[in-house]
Formats: sequence, structure tokens, C-alpha cells
Amino acid sequence: MVGNGGNIGCPSGQGTGGPLNFEILSPKETTRARAYQMKKLWLNISGSSAEFAVAAIFWMLIPKGLFQISGDSVFISGLVYFCALLLAQNILVFPIDYISEYGLPHEFCLSNESFESWLQDRAKSLGLSCLIGGVSAGALIHFMADWPDDWWWISAVAGNICIIFVAFLAPLLIAPIFFHFKPISDAGLRERLGNLLLQMGVSVQGGLWEMDMSRRTSTVNAALVGWGPSRRVILGDTLLEFSPDEIEAVLAHELAHHVGHHIWLLIAGRCMALTAGLFFVHWIFMSPEVFVSIGAPVPLSGVPSSIGAIWIILTAFGSILVPGERALSRRLEFWCDRFAVKHISGSEAMSSVLIKLCKKNLIDPSPPAWVEFWFHSHPSIKRRIERAREG
Repeated sequence: MVGNGGNIGCPSGQGTGGPLNFEILSPKETTRARAYQMKKLWLNISGSSAEFAVAAIFWMLIPKGLFQISGDSVFISGLVYFCALLLAQNILVFPIDYISEYGLPHEFCLSNESFESWLQDRAKSLGLSCLIGGVSAGALIHFMADWPDDWWWISAVAGNICIIFVAFLAPLLIAPIFFHFKPISDAGLRERLGNLLLQMGVSVQGGLWEMDMSRRTSTVNAALVGWGPSRRVILGDTLLEFSPDEIEAVLAHELAHHVGHHIWLLIAGRCMALTAGLFFVHWIFMSPEVFVSIGAPVPLSGVPSSIGAIWIILTAFGSILVPGERALSRRLEFWCDRFAVKHISGSEAMSSVLIKLCKKNLIDPSPPAWVEFWFHSHPSIKRRIERAREG
């Protein structure tokens, strides 16, 4: 992604001054962006906390046999347990998500999506999560029941294969469920961007596409997705309102991810994190005294309630990895900005598009260090512009 419109942040005193800050946003715009980002931050934290609490309740308070299906269908028991857990989380978090995803963007004039459309997208997302997550949970419980000592690495291998194929299939099968795509329609722009591809020596087999973001939002975004034949550059149609130089800067940034093999790097990182996390779960499961010491039920192999324990442990384990993951992502974004500037007509197009992204997406141009450290996959807009102008 070229901007952190999906990220959250609140500026500290250091983020309220300096000539570059005022070049990006006026004091009034900065105040508005702060209000939006702070509300978004605490809503997201509240939602994640509520989901964690539901998983803990399912694990510690709900009887182990409640979701046990009669017979030998361990797989179905795991699937049913996961779907029930996910449904309970969605019910509890619904008011928070409504405010965060629907109410807040409308309050700040960032969304034109109807409530019905938002509900439909939410239902689609829940259905996909139940399908993919439920099958994964059922397989996990099945592996635990049949291979109590080896389930973690068998699950890791299966999970890593799923990560790779989901990355391949998402642009082709999943994204079209939520958005409509078509090849970039502007012939002049298409030719210009094609020339940039040739200049950079890049071949994106899936092509260049525009996505109907304007049907839902006024915000702007772009992304490089997929791998191999499914790899494609996607530009939100709201981005097509920018100047050709600015759009070229965005494409150059996205193509830099291709040149740097960043998608494969990030996929490898997710696979390593999943493997390490499952090994950690297995290690904890082999020490029942840990659960006894905190008054928690001891997870049993092949019992669906183990999914709740796995969810809690993997979430805690993942939170430890977040700073490193975010730091790597920010480093890659800086690299892509530098690479892009070398292949377009100077740094001003990159600076200009970053400023517009900040305005259109209500991004805090200079959040405090702790917010960027924990929550941002992209460097602050201010730092990105400074680096771009340095060359």
C-alpha cells in the first residue's frame, strides 16, 4: 500500500509544529485528523480486546463437551466450535465495528456507503472467515487427535500452504466479492503506465486494474497483490482523479514491491511466524502445570475447546512479533519510495501524492513514536516526504 490510510495514530507535541507539517495539513485539518485517528485507535483497541475476552470465555467457562459432535467427527466438532466462537465475537463487537467502520467514516465525510451495503460486506466477510477459519480449525483438531506429538508441524505445513495459495487466489476469487475490477480505462494513462513498466524492467502478469472504491468511500489507496499469474497492481478509482505524474509515482512505488520481492518476503515471514507460534502452543500444551497455576482448564488433544486456548496463546505470541513486523514493513516502504523516486521525474510527484493521500484519507502526518511503533505498517507521511526530498 502507498499510504497508511488504514492505520491509526495520534500526534504528540512534536507532530504539531514545523514548516513541513503545515505544508501537509493546515492547523484545522490537523485537528480534524487527530480527532478521527484517536477515535479510530481506541475503537480498534476496544474491538480487539472484546474479541480476546470472548475467546477466553469460550476456553475457560464453556463446558468442554458443548460443541462435541457425537461419533468420530472431530473435524466437524472443531469447525462448529470455531464458527460459534467467531459468531459470538461478531455479536459482541458489532456496536464497536458499526461506529468504527460505518459511523465514524460518515461523521468525517470519508464514506458514502449505505448501511445495507456495509451489512452485506460484513456478512460476506463473516461467511468467508467461517469457511476458511472453520475448515482450518477442524483440520487442526483432527491433527491434534490423530498425531498428538506431531500435530504442530503438520498444521504448520498445511497452514503455510494455505497462506501461499490464499495470497494467489485472493486477487482472483476473494477481492471481487467485495469490489468490482476492470482494466484501467484511460488509454493515455494506460500507455504512460505501460511505458513505466518497460522503463523499470517489470512484468506484472495480472496487469493494471482499477477498483470501484468511490462506490463506498472518498479515500484513496493502491496495492500490489498476488503472485505469479495472479500478481496485479490495483489502483482505487478515487486515485485516478490525481495528476498523471502522481499516479505514476504511486505505480512506481507499487512496482518497487515487485522488484524487491516483498510479497514473497512477507509471505515467508507469515509462514515462519505461524510455524513458531504453533510450536510455542505445543510446548505450552506439554506443560499442564502452566494452566493449573492460572486456574485455566488444561487443553486436551482432539477436544474442540482447545481452539479457544490456541486462539489466546497465538494472539499473545503474535503481539510479541508485532513491533518487528511493523518495523520491517516500514523499512520496505521507505525502500520503495526511494526506488520509485529514481524512476519518475523527481521527488515532487511523490511528495505531492503523499500530501494528497494525507488530506484525502485524514492521516496524521506525524504521529508519536509509540503509535507508529505499535500500529503503523507505513512510516509517517512527514518522514516519507523528507526522505523522498533527500533523494
